[in-house]
Amino acid sequence: MVENKGKYVYGILNNGEGRSFGEIGINKEEAYCINFKDISAVVGDSALKTYEVTREKLLAHEQVIQEVMKEHTIIPMTFGTVAKDEKDVENMLERMYAEFKQVLKRIENKLQIDVKAIWNKDVIYTGILREDEGIRRLSEKASKKPADKTYDEKVELGKKVMSAVDKRKERYIKEITEALSTYIEDSQQNKLKDDKMIMNTSFLVAKSKEQEIYKKLDELDEKYGEDVQVIAVGPLPPYNFSHIEIKPMDFDTIDSARRTLGLGKGVTMSEIDDAYNRLALQFHPDRNPDASAKEKFKEIEQAYSTLRDYCSRYVYSFKKKDVEKTVMVYIASGGKKPRDFTR
Repeated sequence: MVENKGKYVYGILNNGEGRSFGEIGINKEEAYCINFKDISAVVGDSALKTYEVTREKLLAHEQVIQEVMKEHTIIPMTFGTVAKDEKDVENMLERMYAEFKQVLKRIENKLQIDVKAIWNKDVIYTGILREDEGIRRLSEKASKKPADKTYDEKVELGKKVMSAVDKRKERYIKEITEALSTYIEDSQQNKLKDDKMIMNTSFLVAKSKEQEIYKKLDELDEKYGEDVQVIAVGPLPPYNFSHIEIKPMDFDTIDSARRTLGLGKGVTMSEIDDAYNRLALQFHPDRNPDASAKEKFKEIEQAYSTLRDYCSRYVYSFKKKDVEKTVMVYIASGGKKPRDFTR
């Protein structure tokens, strides 16, 4: 039996009323739906705790979302999101109803496929030397001179090779993207893992086109041979285009930020801006030679960022009871993270 029974939240979907997905949860608990109007949160019973990020737990979280994806479009929730109780989940659905519906409409019957391209640098360089007559001649010229007299040629050769490499890289990326262009709803560039990876892009695509995309990518992989390996990872929930993160507000953090900026118990956003501008000007290291000014300036910057997140465009109370009942809901969409706030 789970003590302090909270609700572990996996995601948001349309029309899940009365739906149970069986005992597939992160704690082997039943994953089922809590509803408001025509949207639902997929949840499981959980202790009110902070979940340690482990491979096993992350995989269990992901498997629930993958299972739900077989029948529903789901906005994935960030790992480790636990609501206090069913009422808290219902309140979130009610307050964010319009935003959830908008995101669900955007990703309806869509999924994410990550495409990675990894090239063999040695093969690419050899190909460039073989195919580019200017580079080949310069290389041959440098090879005929003594090592201590080839500096200029080596610099010029390096520049030309790098330019050719960049053009070759751009050509591969363009060709892969154009091959998928008729299937792509949206895309997001991800960080390259190392210098062998030339492409790491997430694509939002229609579920009905999934197999056609894999076929196109297989064709490109075969075409490039040992030059470039094209890898497709999917189907995935549309994490890069819509996911939710919920954060309860910590009173001590908010109150400390308020006091750092010298604010009262209830302010407008313009008053927060004015307080920040005044203090930032006073303690900016370029204007204040005092040794402690730099740390004070950092503290002011952090406080301002915290209160902007909390207050946004509205007048909010800094009373403890009001802060603690505030929940911040972050909805990522299209690679961006607009912030929505609710109570």
